[in-house]
Amino acid sequence: MHIVSLRPKLVLGKVDLPLEGVRLVYRSPGLEIDDLSFTLDLIGDLHNSLSLGGDVRLVSGRYIQDFNVRNLMLTPRINESDSRPFWEGVPLLENLGLNLRVRTLGDGFMVQNNLATEIYLQVDLLVGGTLSSPTLAGTCGPPTGGFTFWGYAAILTSRPT
Repeated sequence: MHIVSLRPKLVLGKVDLPLEGVRLVYRSPGLEIDDLSFTLDLIGDLHNSLSLGGDVRLVSGRYIQDFNVRNLMLTPRINESDSRPFWEGVPLLENLGLNLRVRTLGDGFMVQNNLATEIYLQVDLLVGGTLSSPTLAGTCGPPTGGFTFWGYAAILTSRPT
């Protein structure tokens, strides 16, 4: 970080902040990430704009949550009027430029539920745009695996598209 002045008040200028995480773990209901690594750079100017770029690598994780088809079709009404994104009203974050590559390494991410007993996903996505209006490009899909739907078993043999 470039410090423009300390007195009479702290004024910060340009930012070039490298961020690195190695073998991070994250848990939430239905999602278990055992090994996540990233190499990111936060660059820009605190008075104008910032951008976040780099590489996020998911080495090992699982999405484990059963689907109830009835609940997917018939859902209770939800009042989301008070729900706002954390960046809303903060122009520096709303306009944060994104240039991220998010990918899995090998067959490290698995989906397990009553519809997909064991499907490995390979992900290679480019996340661009801004935090308030992101864009996605890339591939996400199973190289192989199996799933059960309404009591019938099938095997996937497609390549990610």
